[in-house]
Amino acid sequence: MKTAVPATLLLTALALPAHAAPGDVVSGFDAAGESPSGLGWDGAHLWVSYLRRAGSSEVDRVVRHDPSTGETVDEIAMPPGSYFHNLSFGLDGSIWTDDLFRDVVRLDPDSLEVMSSFRSPAWSFGATYVPEMDDLLLVDFMSNQVLRVELDGTLDRTVDLSVEDEMLSGAAWDGTHLWIIGGTSDAVYRIDVNTGAVESSFEVPTGSSGLAFDGSCLWISDTRRRRIERVDHGAEDLTPCSAVVESPDAGPGDAGMDAGSGSDAGSGSDAGSGSDAGSESDAGSGSDAGSGSDAGSEPDAGPTLDAGPDYDASSDDPMGSREGGCSCSTAPPTGAALPALLVWIGTRRRRTPR
Repeated sequence: MKTAVPATLLLTALALPAHAAPGDVVSGFDAAGESPSGLGWDGAHLWVSYLRRAGSSEVDRVVRHDPSTGETVDEIAMPPGSYFHNLSFGLDGSIWTDDLFRDVVRLDPDSLEVMSSFRSPAWSFGATYVPEMDDLLLVDFMSNQVLRVELDGTLDRTVDLSVEDEMLSGAAWDGTHLWIIGGTSDAVYRIDVNTGAVESSFEVPTGSSGLAFDGSCLWISDTRRRRIERVDHGAEDLTPCSAVVESPDAGPGDAGMDAGSGSDAGSGSDAGSGSDAGSESDAGSGSDAGSGSDAGSEPDAGPTLDAGPDYDASSDDPMGSREGGCSCSTAPPTGAALPALLVWIGTRRRRTPR
């Protein structure tokens, strides 16, 4: 005898979403320009750097998007000759980024004016500010290393990555791990920054170059298809990726630079000082424990560095530096490395096949 299934139960079952797999697209929108590159999340909006193609009438610029609709909230032209890629926000709302010319710069989010800068120890396309460390993590484009760098450019730690890939780009911090894109494998990797081990990975479309984490999902920019997509991360220790973007009604463009942003006015990241060598990032000043990022103003950005025996904030060596120091790609790309760099850029600037 057949048993009838109630219509309401059937409709409910059909409405339930299938279990998302790592890399599954949750939502997305068409890019506002030809070449979406680096990404950044300010707590309320998605920021995208757009780099014009040769012969294009577009201008290199940074666009702030409504993450739910993709609509442009604001856009700012980059200074002439700039090539800003990864966009990462400090506690005061300023933007940390890197460019093609091996510079790491700190920008005013309202104007993109350079507040401070330093020469990077390596060729990096993934400068990421980590609030738990009050330092930057740089992803070396050619040598498969992650560098921990103080806000004045001083190299502090290095770690080799167990990534069998080249031309690493894009970077996003989820509170305990670093996410990066492999340019030859077309994959996103979740990295333990203490050991360099790959915790997980998933495939992405060819031409993906930018990453951001919004506290729930990853965002990926696809230059070839001119798409910005929100994808499932698949990490069991993170908040499950939600189809709805939940964010406050404020970002660094309107409220992030005030004294209540978690970095007290006049501390390690105040306007007009920033990362100047020998100032706020010196030992015993802006970046040390008990100053701008002291206890009592700890950011709500996930767990602290005490997430296991190799991730101890009280350790003198929380990132596991190795003997021999940095084997960074400090010289300009030449020989085989130069074509690789140009191919990498060309892949992401190529027009979408029609």
